[in-house]
Amino acid sequence: MFFSLRKYMLQLFICVVLEEKHNVLRAHSLKNGKIVQTYEKSFEEREKLLDYIANLSKDFQLFYISVFFNSTAQGVVPSLDIKDFEKFGVNAKNVQSIVVNNARIYAAKNALSEFRNVFKDCGGLDLIYSPLILLYHQSLVVGLDSDKITLCIYRHITCVGVMILKGKQILFGSFFDISEDENKDLSDDESASKDENYDFQGLEKMLNEKLDTLHDETTYKANLNDFANDMNMCRYVFSSIQEYYNNALYKGEFIDEFIIFDTENISDAVLDYIEGEIFLKPRVIKVDTLDSMNDLMRKELKA
Repeated sequence: MFFSLRKYMLQLFICVVLEEKHNVLRAHSLKNGKIVQTYEKSFEEREKLLDYIANLSKDFQLFYISVFFNSTAQGVVPSLDIKDFEKFGVNAKNVQSIVVNNARIYAAKNALSEFRNVFKDCGGLDLIYSPLILLYHQSLVVGLDSDKITLCIYRHITCVGVMILKGKQILFGSFFDISEDENKDLSDDESASKDENYDFQGLEKMLNEKLDTLHDETTYKANLNDFANDMNMCRYVFSSIQEYYNNALYKGEFIDEFIIFDTENISDAVLDYIEGEIFLKPRVIKVDTLDSMNDLMRKELKA
């Protein structure tokens, strides 16, 4: 009864992305299933964003808060059996998981608690969305061919979720932070793939050549970070492909196609590089993380 009456009340759906010095909020007020008003703000300081949420929500009897979960303490186990977590190097006691078709997407309990604590003084956190959940949601929107193996990635600023799917079935999944550490020498990165089959030095040279054409210092720094993140994205995606093909835990069926769900503006040069290295032409689909979160919120809360 409450759910049927609730749609006639003015409700507020708040979606939040927390990044270092760039905290973004987009909220929609809804009534009778229709958007009444949209609010969008960004703040360098997280505390100011939380204050804004507290003030905005005072005008609504019903409001819900969701957050983008960009902690590295998450991943995918392509099995429904909790006992299989150990095979994939995951301690099931330390994580919380949800079933997604034939697999479980998991996150560390302590990381989830940290995110919940952020919102404890402004109404509490209702929903947490992993990039891996958003990736799977987008794959359903696209409607993947059940006869093909598709590599999908979800690129959001400084992180990337990776899945290999056969239609709706999840064969492999991983998650990486691709943000560039100013003190890190990319040529010495041991966390990414060490396989010399991929010409990472060639990519680094290509990006450096592009940087050399930039003269404005601010633009140069922004592009330096973008290019470094692009290179890290390539490294981690390639290492995921190798893990999928070489680890006996996965069937390693040949990948037929590649889709990038991109919240950024990935360059044609990077796309050409990827195609040259793995012989798959990436299909790029532009997505908006906050819109994806709002879509899932409304679906889950039947609004």
